Amino acid sequence: MGWWPFSSNQEKDVPSSKAKTLTREERQACWDARDQLFSCLGDKPTNDTDEIRKLCPKEFKKYEGACAASWIDYFIKRRMLEMRQQATQASNTQID
Repeated sequence: MGWWPFSSNQEKDVPSSKAKTLTREERQACWDARDQLFSCLGDKPTNDTDEIRKLCPKEFKKYEGACAASWIDYFIKRRMLEMRQQATQASNTQID
């Protein structure tokens, strides 16, 4: 076990690349399902997936089925960030 970065002990730390690359149609289906879910949620500010699942069960199930797991969390967090940014911009506009 030396300092050499290519020793056999380090091989187990290399992530495997088993993630499937989505086709254009699969990505579009995910985005459409996301848009339907967010439309159902409207202005409800939540990033709790259990709450979202209760508020829009049909749309969330379709969203889960169409999107990769990492995309599901990413889009929900991004939605909350955008809602916060819009609220901040609206409050700054009212002050001016």
